[in-house]
Amino acid sequence: MKLFGRRKQQTFQAQHAGLSLRTADDKELSYFPPAIVSNVRHMVTEQVYGGGLPARVAMLAALHGEGVTYTSLAFGLTLAHDIAIDVCIVELNWWQSEFGRMIGNPEAPGLAAVVAGDASFDEVLIKTNLPNLTLMPAGFLPAERRHNIARSGVLRETIEHLSQRYDHLILDLPAMLATSDALALSSLAEACCIVVRQGITRTASVKQVLEYVKEQQVLGIILNQSSFSAPRWLLNLIPQG
Repeated sequence: MKLFGRRKQQTFQAQHAGLSLRTADDKELSYFPPAIVSNVRHMVTEQVYGGGLPARVAMLAALHGEGVTYTSLAFGLTLAHDIAIDVCIVELNWWQSEFGRMIGNPEAPGLAAVVAGDASFDEVLIKTNLPNLTLMPAGFLPAERRHNIARSGVLRETIEHLSQRYDHLILDLPAMLATSDALALSSLAEACCIVVRQGITRTASVKQVLEYVKEQQVLGIILNQSSFSAPRWLLNLIPQG
């Protein structure tokens, strides 16, 4: 009975542990506590086994600072950790790039260099300590080129080529109400999740974002800095059917 109890406790601890995102050389980039992992795991499991998770999922929000990058990393890490599939988290936010800063190299080349033809995927992708999880930083893109690139065929083609290398792409997008380019970028995804920061985001802003992406499949609304379970008033905003 003691042995059974110990195994049961170990299983419980494994299922309720936090997750650490690390580079291939074991540098910690971000840590996600048990409560976050548990809620993300529930959402990932529901999507994967409840009808199939789309190959390209965009994480987006109404405003800056709502936790889109954090949520993208948590979602992609949990997906790769729990299921034997290849995942790439793609940063498409040239306005507030975080991946380069996280790895200690803000000037790191990324997707922008691939789109420009100056680098290959293998030269800019960041490997993690999970063999099936990779990060694609946005890289530097001059402000005057962002509008054209966001709507370009070359970016769409680049994302299509990247999709051929991975089972799932998690796209980290800029704030929807901060730039019209975000709407163009969201069209690169097959579905989206909307990140809402509790106590900050106004209902009107959420409704506006939902109107922008009404042609897309909305997988859910993620309530950040509290729980990954949205209250009923938020769920009721998502079109049914």
